[in-house]
Amino acid sequence: MRSREVLSVFLSVALLTWGGTTDLRAQESVLVNIDDLAPREVRAEAFELSSRTSLSIEAIGADNRRRRIGRNNWFSDTDYWRGNAWIIDADSREVVWELEDERGTRGRRDYEEYEGTLDLPAGRYIAYYSSFSGVQISGNIWNGRRTSRARYDDDGLSEEFRFTIRGQGQAIPFEDVRSMPERGATFVSFREIEYDEDERIGFRVERPTEITIYAIGESTDGSNYDYGWLMNTDTREIIWRLDNWESSHAGGADKNRKSRETLTLQPGNYAAAYVSDGSHDYGEWNSAPPHDPEYWGLTLAVADPNDRNQIETFPYENLPAGNIIAQLTEVRDDETLSAGFSLSEDMDVRVYAMGEMTRNSSYDFGWIIDANTREVVWEMEYRDTDHAGGDEKNRLIDEVLSLNAGNYMVHYTSDGSHSYRDWGSGSPMDPESWGITVLGLQGYNANAVSEYDDADNPSVLARLTGIRDHDYERQDFTLEDDASIRVYAVGEGQDRTMYDYAWIENSRGRTVWEMTYRSTEWAGGARKNRRFNEIITLPAGEYTVYYESDGSHSFNDWNGDPPSDPANYGVTVFRPGN
Repeated sequence: MRSREVLSVFLSVALLTWGGTTDLRAQESVLVNIDDLAPREVRAEAFELSSRTSLSIEAIGADNRRRRIGRNNWFSDTDYWRGNAWIIDADSREVVWELEDERGTRGRRDYEEYEGTLDLPAGRYIAYYSSFSGVQISGNIWNGRRTSRARYDDDGLSEEFRFTIRGQGQAIPFEDVRSMPERGATFVSFREIEYDEDERIGFRVERPTEITIYAIGESTDGSNYDYGWLMNTDTREIIWRLDNWESSHAGGADKNRKSRETLTLQPGNYAAAYVSDGSHDYGEWNSAPPHDPEYWGLTLAVADPNDRNQIETFPYENLPAGNIIAQLTEVRDDETLSAGFSLSEDMDVRVYAMGEMTRNSSYDFGWIIDANTREVVWEMEYRDTDHAGGDEKNRLIDEVLSLNAGNYMVHYTSDGSHSYRDWGSGSPMDPESWGITVLGLQGYNANAVSEYDDADNPSVLARLTGIRDHDYERQDFTLEDDASIRVYAVGEGQDRTMYDYAWIENSRGRTVWEMTYRSTEWAGGARKNRRFNEIITLPAGEYTVYYESDGSHSFNDWNGDPPSDPANYGVTVFRPGN
């Protein structure tokens, strides 16, 4: 064959091949085209495939490595890609492809460039792009509450970010896939949660029922910020919680956490809740968002849609006003509060207490004492608390306490920082409840509860409490007959020496009882806090009880951790058993 004929055949084949490629490319639709992004922007587009399809993907992003933005601004390494693209299945919400997982090529200005194909089955899909490449140059998005939108600069990096998908399919409105098909199974849906939200709902389960939980929120090793939980309201037991330990990474920033699991609920009453703080939420992310931002929140569904009629939802009030027996809440700095109640019959009560505590110290906390014996019957201790949202030192107890018929005093004390409406760091999930509330359980006998005022207690013979520095107090009392009396005293002592202490003298000036180091026990808080709580016997006669303090560590002016019963710092003398 002559050379001219060979060349002609070659050109013909080439033209046919090129034409076929052009025809094939022409048959592909642009399903997704995301480009020209802002320094901090999340964008989504949706598409649908009617059959298994091979898609062409082109993407440009940026990894998490340190780089210069402008002349003076540097990014430190982040725990997420600054420019990242991914695809999720709109029905299952599972990630089917992500740029961060692919091996692209390093391009200009350290861009990550990717071209490849992806084979997907028929279905509906969402393509996301997360552009978090900017340094904040003005504005403020968090100051207790959002005050303005911040402005960011990335020296033009995000303008080159791009995500394009082509294939045999069609683009569809994002609103069509904003949520997964519920198929009548969902009974709780707290979604697209924004800042400072508090969502709660109650539900009743008629027979053992399997449910699925899908929750996304914000949590770190030490704190939960946007999170949900399930509680058995009959027992006050938390049966599930979204936290850092019992969750997996949800994509984006490391603090994005996800839980997807199945539980079997027994018949009973339950509550579902989700709370958020003032930053990083569906309304405005302060770092890279999760893979499924529309489900930022908590969703509950029955595993079998036929079981939906086994669950009845109802409005849930966390602290029902009609059940409150005693309440000390919205506690501010440097407060010592108390309230009393009487029970004419044995009763189980619910104690809901929130305060500021660490593993080693208690700052804002509550306790309950038996007004007749002065014994502490309940105390807020760190080991029994859960995280209350916000800063890790915000602690919460929500439990059931069994009390005998009698008189009780509820106490709460706070230090000089981090309290209601003056939070030194992240506020708790339920700030108005900062303090302690005692409630009757559902169906409790309200007629068996009445108010109690410790000041009117007829059994009290003498009381010197709230002792301050350099106090020297005295009070007389008389015993008509020989009697056993209870002496309850809280003071300061160490190295076998008492510094704040009480004693009793008879009418001849003889000391008949004295608060010594050996006769006392630790009173909680600092080791130097000492307590005496015993019954002594005295003959009929006239007596004087004294209390003397030195120049440091006293009521509301502690130089160490306060005792567990700071309100009664001093001495009380009363007849027992009344």
